[in-house]
Amino acid sequence: MSRFPLSGIPLLLFVAGFFHFIQVIATYVFMGPIAGRGEGQGNTAPSDCVSAVTRRGLVTFVLGSGVLVMLNARAIFQGGGLAISLCALLALVFSYRFYAQIFFFSRFLRLGAHRVAHWVLVFCAGFSSVVYSYSIVVLFVR
Repeated sequence: MSRFPLSGIPLLLFVAGFFHFIQVIATYVFMGPIAGRGEGQGNTAPSDCVSAVTRRGLVTFVLGSGVLVMLNARAIFQGGGLAISLCALLALVFSYRFYAQIFFFSRFLRLGAHRVAHWVLVFCAGFSSVVYSYSIVVLFVR
């Protein structure tokens, strides 16, 4: 039996951590065309549904967790309670992001949001949630 499923996990974790950066960039590209709609008319733009402070906090969390995973991919693979907890947290966060991107943010495509950025976000969030979930299973089994 091949050992790739086990030996490839640190690489998958590193790639998932890198995808955190891609998601931040793609989010700005996705929301860019609709960010200024309704300004000056008393309307709020769809991107203003979440306050600027909260957005900055989420960006900081995504970037920080991406750096954490990229720098510690091998240590996470070694296991332990903290590694499993971190993978569980990130699996939940990116599973929700995957759900929200498909069922909530897809409406913004009608308002002019960038379609390719939308599918990049769907792919990155889906990939990350699968990698973190798979890592949980492997860490529990070992």
